[in-house]
Amino acid sequence: MKTSTHELFPALFIVLPLPCVSNSRYLTQERFLEVMKSLGYQVLRSKESKRMAYWLFQWGGQLEEKTWKKEVINDGKTRNNFAIYN
Repeated sequence: MKTSTHELFPALFIVLPLPCVSNSRYLTQERFLEVMKSLGYQVLRSKESKRMAYWLFQWGGQLEEKTWKKEVINDGKTRNNFAIYN
């Protein structure tokens, strides 16, 4: 079944280097999706390549009043410091 353009929009396409969500002290893919959900977006599609992660989100219109803090989720010396918080 093909989706028409009118059914997709408003939409948001995000591309991040894969280590931002797979090797960060402060962010995991699950946390990233929780943040996006709290901003009112639902993931329609996602894909990972060797080096990049791609998501297509659609605006759902429901914002949550949630504060995201910079907190260590994955500790370790080899982790990077990429974070998303407010």
